[in-house]
Amino acid sequence: MQIIRNLIFILAAISVVQAQSNHEVLHLTNGTVVSGDVLSIDNNQVVLARKIGEGSMKQNIKFDKISANSLYALLVHRLAPLDAEKHVLIGETAMAAGLYQVATRHFRTAGKLGGGITELLSGFIDNCIEKDSENLMSRSRKALSQEHFSQARKLALLLMRRYPNRTIAMGIPGHLDDIGKLREAAQKRQEALSRSRRDRVAWQMGERALARTSAWIVKARKAETNGLRSSSQFRVARTEFENGIRHLRNAENDTARIRKTRALPPGLRGELVKLEESVVAMHIRIRLHLASLYSVRGSYASALSTVNAALAYDPTNEQATAARGRIEQSAAAASVRRVSNR
Repeated sequence: MQIIRNLIFILAAISVVQAQSNHEVLHLTNGTVVSGDVLSIDNNQVVLARKIGEGSMKQNIKFDKISANSLYALLVHRLAPLDAEKHVLIGETAMAAGLYQVATRHFRTAGKLGGGITELLSGFIDNCIEKDSENLMSRSRKALSQEHFSQARKLALLLMRRYPNRTIAMGIPGHLDDIGKLREAAQKRQEALSRSRRDRVAWQMGERALARTSAWIVKARKAETNGLRSSSQFRVARTEFENGIRHLRNAENDTARIRKTRALPPGLRGELVKLEESVVAMHIRIRLHLASLYSVRGSYASALSTVNAALAYDPTNEQATAARGRIEQSAAAASVRRVSNR
């Protein structure tokens, strides 16, 4: 954008002084500005007649001393529009200024005027297209990083329309997806920030409350893992599973308290439901582990009691129902064996 603004400024300056003979204003690479009447332009320099006090002097200014934007404006204004070589020179200058699409147009014009696109011109054009596409993508990504989502999307779509067959364009759909997701995330964040102070405090308190509940679930999951690892040691495994159940009861108390206060913001209620579902699922699962321990030791009464406690959370749970059936069968078989051994 800075390049374009500079170019507009320079072209505007040219239109103002156009009536003043060959007068030009040139911006140099060192930051200074010179002005004078253009006496001649060759392939690498411009000759100016500059007024010094009451007199004048000639000054030869090499192209590489003139800023690319200023040089491009000078050449477009002064050089013959039907000369192929001049269009090549203008194209190279525009390319150096980062005006890749403009440069491409001059190279194509040079080809038309000169009898066709030569290998040199083809190389220039390919280079401009590559640089232009990379520039558009870079600007789109920079706009995205600054959360200028509309600008990022506009540049990405421009790249896809301008160069649909370039490899870089293949990644545009994914880039547009990223823009959409980040825009949505930013909107949600902005909505959260725009809430009143009371709402923000309630949100933060709700998050802390849910985090405490989550911590109990994490502890229960760790106890479950430890119990499974120690399944060959009955007492150790039983203690771990009972610890897990105790942690889950603490989580239950937390969720019940949160629901009772009704202070949880609507946006967090879905998270509370997920935590409640996790607690129920883990209650059933850990009790089934514990029932299996009792069953292996032949403590069928304890095993049935534990499975029934699991079914109290969900009477339709298939795993708990199947486990109760197996335990009842094992208990019956054991009873028959005891009677037979008497």
